[in-house]
Amino acid sequence: MGNCFAGASANDPDGQINQSISNHMQLAQKDASNAHNVLLLGPGDSGKSTILKQMMCIHGIMSTHDHRRLIVEKVVEYMVILCKYSRDLNILLTSADNEDGADTVNASLEYMLSLPSPCDINIEIAAHMKRLWAASGIQSTLAQREKYRIQIPDNVAYFFDERLDDIASDSYEPTFDDCLRVRSRTTGVFQQQFAVLMTENGSFPLNENGDDVVGGSGDFAEPKHGQKPAPLLPSDSGQQSSKKKYRNGEVHKFNVIDVGGQRAERKKWINHLSDNVEAVIYVVAISEYDMTCFEDSNTLRLHEALTLFADVLKKGFMQDKSVTIFFNKYDLFQEKLKDPEQATIDEFFDDFPADAKNPRNADDVVEFVYKKFVALYNEAHTSSISPPHFHCTYALDTEQVDKLMVGMQTDLIKRNLKRIAGF
Repeated sequence: MGNCFAGASANDPDGQINQSISNHMQLAQKDASNAHNVLLLGPGDSGKSTILKQMMCIHGIMSTHDHRRLIVEKVVEYMVILCKYSRDLNILLTSADNEDGADTVNASLEYMLSLPSPCDINIEIAAHMKRLWAASGIQSTLAQREKYRIQIPDNVAYFFDERLDDIASDSYEPTFDDCLRVRSRTTGVFQQQFAVLMTENGSFPLNENGDDVVGGSGDFAEPKHGQKPAPLLPSDSGQQSSKKKYRNGEVHKFNVIDVGGQRAERKKWINHLSDNVEAVIYVVAISEYDMTCFEDSNTLRLHEALTLFADVLKKGFMQDKSVTIFFNKYDLFQEKLKDPEQATIDEFFDDFPADAKNPRNADDVVEFVYKKFVALYNEAHTSSISPPHFHCTYALDTEQVDKLMVGMQTDLIKRNLKRIAGF
């Protein structure tokens, strides 16, 4: 009677070799099915890197100390920019009720403009910056950043109102909020890998050592009975697999790729887009519909976002991929629409249906912008039955970013399973 065991016998060396090769190939296939590449796309200053920082925080791999020098230099740079525009636009720096006289404030302005770039900070520089920040002319300059197309971040008040004394201190250590709020342009391509334990109880972010991060994610704060995931177990084959196995789940690895959004940076990557990317997160700063690009003071940032999206679509890169649009800085967008002094989107887009939609209603504006992206997508992919979906995001909200990432991760895993099963 024949032996039903399919493995090779001890007396069959060739069979053992073939079995070993087969085992390794099966492990490699399983590892590949648990690895996912996600591309972060979007024009400059859209907030892509802030979202990536949030993901690093969620996974416990964010080093705040490494941002110290960048934060210090940027805070000085922000004040120098405000001083330059105040002078160039002939904006009166002080008002009658200012505690410092005009000569004192102007002396501080000239002092800041004489600093080298980049520049560290000390108590003397901080004192000049405080005096200038209190001056009505500097506040007026900042308030007109859109009108005069001043290329300065929208959250500089955070550093000058709340953090200046700490930043000027010799013992300064950046907080996570400091790191999130400082702006730095991505150059080239930056990749960061994240591991997630997927279990029947939900998903749990893992740090670089393969340990779960306290708190889990989303609605899955803890596994059943409040226990952490079980320790790592060896694979059933006895071979060491690069895919770690857990008693209650499997590890999936997500390689997130952040690319420079500025025009000069796009040339480095736009012709090298790879088909092994499964998902694209396209980030748009919805609050900046009335602002122009860093490189081009004549092109609106929203027009630039649409143009870049179309360029990537023309290369066929988004075909059969999960595409999600993040309308980022949504909180600032809502605040802007409530301000009667701020311009509305119909002043920049003639095709906004002002007779049927309200340009100061957030939902109406988002729907209008989203339809523009969908139209570009459908034009490029006429056979697609799954257009991009969107989320209105606030990149400084860790909990929201966490929940969105969990949703994306779950969706990718389901798509992968269907692909492997041949559906």
